Amino acid sequence: MAEEHEVKLAANQLLERFRANDTALLREIYTDHFNACWSKIRQAGGTREDCREVFQEALYSLLVKTQNPEFELKTSFRGYLVQSCFYLWLKARKQQQLWLPLFSQEFGVDPGTTVLEGLEEKDQLLMSMYVALRKISSACRRVLELFFLEKRSDKFIAASMGYSVQFVKNKRQRCLKTLRSIIAKTTNS
Repeated sequence: MAEEHEVKLAANQLLERFRANDTALLREIYTDHFNACWSKIRQAGGTREDCREVFQEALYSLLVKTQNPEFELKTSFRGYLVQSCFYLWLKARKQQQLWLPLFSQEFGVDPGTTVLEGLEEKDQLLMSMYVALRKISSACRRVLELFFLEKRSDKFIAASMGYSVQFVKNKRQRCLKTLRSIIAKTTNS
């Protein structure tokens, strides 16, 4: 019981340093905790680059949460950070898996291949998709995300974006066509 109290106390002391904008703290956190996050993500099949990205995102998320004076950790700082990184990595991976089937067969990548068999092709397609998603308008991106990732109906999308249902259907088709065109150009170059 006393040990658990000490862990919470140490974690919350780190939060206080976050709130005080202690610049040395980020370096300490990276040095002390990155490898634990990397180990968890590596065991699940992630890359070091994946870990770097989610580690930064987890730190930013924690920084935002510490702005609320009521926020406190109920676990060790390391445990919280490792779980946050792993959750963010799983979330990103899930989004990749949702986008991949939309375009994989069209561009000659079988989404059913094992991780090692189609890794290069899948990575190339995912990279092309990310590039393409950045190039389309935010309205197009939002319609596609709502429909494909969040599994929202055309009626819901129309109501939330102020469009008619028919306009949403047409816009989704136009956006997909544009997205496919951009992906085709990126994969062929």
